[in-house]
Amino acid sequence: MKVVFICRRNRFRSQIAEGLFNHLAKDGSSATSAGVDTLPEENNVLFCEYKNNKVKNTVEAMKNNGIDISKKYAKEITPRILEGTDKIIFLTDDKEKIPDWLYEYPYEHWKIDNFPGAPTLAKSEEVIHMLEGKIKNMLED
Repeated sequence: MKVVFICRRNRFRSQIAEGLFNHLAKDGSSATSAGVDTLPEENNVLFCEYKNNKVKNTVEAMKNNGIDISKKYAKEITPRILEGTDKIIFLTDDKEKIPDWLYEYPYEHWKIDNFPGAPTLAKSEEVIHMLEGKIKNMLED
């Protein structure tokens, strides 16, 4: 199974989900992630080089859970990223706009609020554990 996790900027929710999915999947399944509104100046910047606290807290929280995403970077969603995708998982709140063309793919919507500014390390851990439960359930189905 190939899954693509999508959030707004691909710096927090979808990167956490990608890392967790790839860490937990044992059957050759894989995930990637992308954003619908990434910032051009941030695309292709490794997370380990970010000055942004949101990213630093995300990277640190994931490391605390045994997963290193420091070499990841934000990616804008494109049709190429979706090639061969079995399912898209939108990790957005009700206010975030999803481009209409993405609804042509099989999808689920896991409502996870956007965190403006920098979530604390504790908030990052909370999101990790919430997503971990959802991903484990998905992998068991």
